[in-house]
Amino acid sequence: MTDRLCVSLAGMRFHARVGILAHERELAQPLEIDVDAWRDVAPGAPVLDYRALYDAAADVVASTELLYLEDVAARVADRALALGAGGPVRVAVRTPHVALPGPLAHAGGMRERAAAAGAAGGDGVPRPRLQPRRPRGAPRARARAPRRAAGGARGRGVAG
Repeated sequence: MTDRLCVSLAGMRFHARVGILAHERELAQPLEIDVDAWRDVAPGAPVLDYRALYDAAADVVASTELLYLEDVAARVADRALALGAGGPVRVAVRTPHVALPGPLAHAGGMRERAAAAGAAGGDGVPRPRLQPRRPRGAPRARARAPRRAAGGARGRGVAG
């Protein structure tokens, strides 16, 4: 059995011009990035430096052209894997400023990647599936009550 460790950086905040619309290309908007990077805890396994992970995200955001939040997430995930995360790596990118007709907390994209076979952590050993993180302030999901069968529990709608 291999022990695994998850290094998490949540809520990294940046300002960048990201998007395909004219106003998104002109004005920087806030971006928030979360990174969860898994690595082996075995002796000799590479250490995943929090500072290097933060710098990787900052470098991607400072790149020349950012069109889609999903692409930002993919680039950050690639950089995290290159730093020695054995995988999987989960990156979520979101922005609260979205031109949509109704209220919402944010829009975003998420990417989950694992190291390629032969790379660190690409040994075919099953890894835990990373679950999406609930954004701050978002309501917790509630279990739904099961739906009643046609006619209801009181026998309404039954031909007789």
